[in-house]
Amino acid sequence: MIEGLRWPSEFETTVNMSKVDAKVLSKWISQRITELLGFEDDIIIDYCKEQLFQETDNVCPKKLQINLTGFLSKNASRFVRELWSLLISAQSSANGIPPRLLEQKKVEMEARQEHAKQINEVLATSLEISATAKAAIPENIRASSLERSGSFSDRSRSHSSK
Repeated sequence: MIEGLRWPSEFETTVNMSKVDAKVLSKWISQRITELLGFEDDIIIDYCKEQLFQETDNVCPKKLQINLTGFLSKNASRFVRELWSLLISAQSSANGIPPRLLEQKKVEMEARQEHAKQINEVLATSLEISATAKAAIPENIRASSLERSGSFSDRSRSHSSK
């Protein structure tokens, strides 16, 4: 069955799984399968990971695609092609992580930092506005407001002790 089908040229490249950072690729596998299915399916995700990381020497992308077709249907070929390209890239890098995934993580972290910066700016502006508003309230109004709130709490204490 394998010989009778047309396969992407990158499937001819063998991958030494011991040179690949399994943790990083496992995360990508989980995310990508979830995207393709539209929901998270731990059984399919674990099945795929077992096929890759249990057999450290002779992982065959063709067999992997055939085995995943029953679960991923038409998405199996796209998924395995993307995965195999990442694996080839990962085994060529010194840290076993595909440079593309490192770049994506860098962009994600920069976006997170920018978002945190925007939140801090909004909080700082809110605090400035609050301090300015408090300073704009005349002292006698602030004092009477505190007295009323104190009187109210005194009344509520006297009612609760009855």
